[in-house]
Amino acid sequence: MKEPSQRQRRVGKLVQRAVSEIIQHEVDDPSIGFVTITDVEISRDMRNATVYYSVLGEPDQVEESTKGLMRARKFINIQLGTRLEMRYTPVLYFKIDDTAQRAQSIERVLNDIEQADPPNTQPNQPDPQNS
Repeated sequence: MKEPSQRQRRVGKLVQRAVSEIIQHEVDDPSIGFVTITDVEISRDMRNATVYYSVLGEPDQVEESTKGLMRARKFINIQLGTRLEMRYTPVLYFKIDDTAQRAQSIERVLNDIEQADPPNTQPNQPDPQNS
């Protein structure tokens, strides 16, 4: 997979900022909870954008926010078109960013391992029974 070009990164940041503002200030859907746009990947032809988002809350809140974003996708795309000065407005595809959940899961596993096998606090001490 090729690295994104400078233009793709720049347009991605513009789309990220604009989509975030649209969701925060213009989308009137109470099912969309506390959504954070974490990243945007733009296709090489600039016609598609994958918008990564995270939701603060329980799994049912994440599901409701996802449904709300899917309902508002067309509206967000239209509003984005009025803000971007591009020949084509990228079609938005929303994808949950589960990086934080994966990091928490890994941390939990590491903590479980550490608690199950605590490190030896006195390394290289002679065994008193063998003396």
